[in-house]
Amino acid sequence: MNTMNTIQDGLMYTFGVKGFIAKIVKSMLLVLLILVIVIVIIGQRNHEVVMQIGSMVGISLSTWIPIIGIGATALFALIQIVIAWIEYLTTKFQVTENALIVKKGFLLKQENSFPLRYINNVSHNRGILDQILGVGTCVVDMVSDEKDAAHADKVSFDDMDQGMIEELENILLTRAQAQKIVVARA
Repeated sequence: MNTMNTIQDGLMYTFGVKGFIAKIVKSMLLVLLILVIVIVIIGQRNHEVVMQIGSMVGISLSTWIPIIGIGATALFALIQIVIAWIEYLTTKFQVTENALIVKKGFLLKQENSFPLRYINNVSHNRGILDQILGVGTCVVDMVSDEKDAAHADKVSFDDMDQGMIEELENILLTRAQAQKIVVARA
């Protein structure tokens, strides 16, 4: 396993380079869909409408529509990459002896601490694209009161490196079980 993904006490981690790449690939699929729609619209050129609007404005819109469409798609792609990069840099988690700490946010920063004794289950989901990219979604199920499962809470880590998911799952379940045993004796 890559030593970069080894989870140790007290250290903060992002969701891995694979997670960052997965976020970009998934957003680029949306950009590709938009580009295809733009190309279809351009391919169906309704010259009468385009020519009328162009003559009112005084420019040849049939020349500028493809340039504007491709430019807008490129701008949207750049924005998606910047958003993925900011999310990659500003979303971190930390596993301590007693808690899972999650920090998120760029302008509005949020930090949540989840005691390990309330962790009920850790699971992961992987779609087809996630399997190809080597990432998945890690879901940590918690119960606010061990006797009251109706107030369950979930923490979800999207596009996390598969190796980190497995390691986080092992650490959290091992430590949560150890804490449950200690709490039961007290």
